[in-house]
Amino acid sequence: MVQPLIEIRDAVRNYDEGRITALRGVNLTINAVESVSILGPSGSGKTTLLNLMSGLDRPTGGSVFFEGREIKTVRQWMGIRARRIGYVFQAFNLMPVMSAAENIEIPMFGVIRGTRTRARRVSELLDLVGLSARAAHRPAKLSGGERQRVAIARALANSPGLILADEPTGNLDSQNAIMIMELLKNIHHAQKTTLVIVTHNTEVAACCERLVSIVDGLIVGDAQNPDAR
Repeated sequence: MVQPLIEIRDAVRNYDEGRITALRGVNLTINAVESVSILGPSGSGKTTLLNLMSGLDRPTGGSVFFEGREIKTVRQWMGIRARRIGYVFQAFNLMPVMSAAENIEIPMFGVIRGTRTRARRVSELLDLVGLSARAAHRPAKLSGGERQRVAIARALANSPGLILADEPTGNLDSQNAIMIMELLKNIHHAQKTTLVIVTHNTEVAACCERLVSIVDGLIVGDAQNPDAR
């Protein structure tokens, strides 16, 4: 039996001293090299679920396992995120005073030694996302699509096996959304990364090989997608 990359068992997440429940006993496994969409409306708990997978949030009840090991501490999650997980945020989360190249380099400190080695990796990633000519530009000088491509390059900085993307097309027009999804799919196939996307957009979700649906903090559907584009 194949060991899941991530396993979430009976996860509950409450906020505001229990007055708000985002997740209600969720069970979910993610296998290596899968592409999975978690589809749900605003407030359904999908971003909370994604954050549990990365340790950016912790369950009120239940457990989260990474490669068969229950991860309990902030320190454990920090080590896993630094080397194993790339996170793509809807709002890009780029440092405004830094160039595209500098933003991509940030996660490498403490992981990749040597200025020249990091510079080569940054150059590779800028080329991958088609932004070599924009390396010196700060985020304010980039379009929304370009900022998201920088964010994807940053997520790939340390060659993670898992990419988590939170509404990666949510702030983009339709043309840039298509470009970003094509980029993520190409990275998933070429680098054999595990890809998990949360979205409210059915067209974005349809790009993944597995479709998970969440409503009101409960998973209500989980099926393979034979029509993945």
